[in-house]
Amino acid sequence: MINVKTANESENPVATREPAVLDDADEHVSADLEPIQKWLTVLAKANERKAHYDSIIEQAKDKIKEYLEQNEADQGVINGKTVVTYHTVRSTKFLTSKLKTQYPELAEQFTETTETRRFVPKYEELA
Repeated sequence: MINVKTANESENPVATREPAVLDDADEHVSADLEPIQKWLTVLAKANERKAHYDSIIEQAKDKIKEYLEQNEADQGVINGKTVVTYHTVRSTKFLTSKLKTQYPELAEQFTETTETRRFVPKYEELA
């Protein structure tokens, strides 16, 4: 288990944060995360554990699916209760790439650019 002590209000680095620094080389605004470095450590360790458990989950799913397929079944039961289903799902997708290729003007009329922020930890830098 990962234990993290929460700082009291006077120790809260967010409340007393350092000013951001503009990095001229690539026009990014940087903030010194040293005051909350423990959260980066928590994130990195939790991500390692998640990857480990994701692997175990996938392995378990594969074994269950393999067993169902061998038995030509689309559900699995234990003590008469359905505990897992495994069936084909059909979906219809709109091929935007094909529309852009064949009708670029039409595709542009129905295209909208949006902005979001993406959080991307650099785990190799935290090690």
